[in-house]
Amino acid sequence: MKRLFVLLTLFIVAISLSGQNIVLKAKSLEEEVVVIATNNEADDYDVTIILDTKGFGLKRNHTVTKRIEANETTEVGRFQKKRKRKASFKYSYTLKKIFSETKGSENNNLHPVKGLTVYTKNGCGRCTKTISFLEANNIIFTEKNTTTDKQHDKELSTVLFGNGFKGGSFTTPVIVLDGDVHYSIKNLGSFLEKLKSGETKKE
Repeated sequence: MKRLFVLLTLFIVAISLSGQNIVLKAKSLEEEVVVIATNNEADDYDVTIILDTKGFGLKRNHTVTKRIEANETTEVGRFQKKRKRKASFKYSYTLKKIFSETKGSENNNLHPVKGLTVYTKNGCGRCTKTISFLEANNIIFTEKNTTTDKQHDKELSTVLFGNGFKGGSFTTPVIVLDGDVHYSIKNLGSFLEKLKSGETKKE
């Protein structure tokens, strides 16, 4: 009997919103693997999985994005084995919270920039400048320090390679805005001003 050998890399990410989380699980079903996401939060999320597989007929870093509604369990993807030999299936994932326009912020002074994450590192003057600017302009954001948190560093690598980065050096901060990834930003001051005014486009 043919047997599918599957290597699974599973990550459970705790979202510090209401103390609950988003959970992804991969299940091996005969000749296929199914990835399922459970959203225990009160908001919808877009889940993007980045795949590293062999024997499934998929390109390296193949991505699949699926919206997971609040308090729902949804199948993110179903992947069938293509080769008659041992197969491997590894994945990582990123999350993007979907902000409802009907839900207002308790703080009306907060600038309406949505889904903003800033990856920083210690000793980075550009990172300090970015964080100071966002705070001074009351822009909602999440900072992830890749020096003090190895998980954030690993997550940053996944984000970069999942968005066309081919390797080599890059300049921080790395800014993710509504799913668009910005790194090695040449004119950081201009970029931040455009972000403030809502004119930022992927560079």
